[in-house]
Amino acid sequence: MRSHLRLLAVFIPLIVFARYVLFEDAEEFRAFYGALWNYVLPVVFLNLAVLAVVSGLALTNKINPGSQERVINLCFWGGSMVLATAVAYAFAVVKLTVAP
Repeated sequence: MRSHLRLLAVFIPLIVFARYVLFEDAEEFRAFYGALWNYVLPVVFLNLAVLAVVSGLALTNKINPGSQERVINLCFWGGSMVLATAVAYAFAVVKLTVAP
């Protein structure tokens, strides 16, 4: 429960910041929201699939127990970087498409 509250505590200010600082009007923000569905949602599903495979391998001891934490940490940081890149791409698509 606490992790969900922390997640909301990060995302709500981020959404408000994005709406009122990064985008000039509500139309741009709606276009960004649509781009998130088109470009970021598939990346999220792909990251979840990779995490499920790694978790399955870790649970069945197919990964050396000494390196389980390292593998999971690498997957977390790799997935985070890919997700950040997808969000930046969606932002660029909206700014280049909607810009006057």
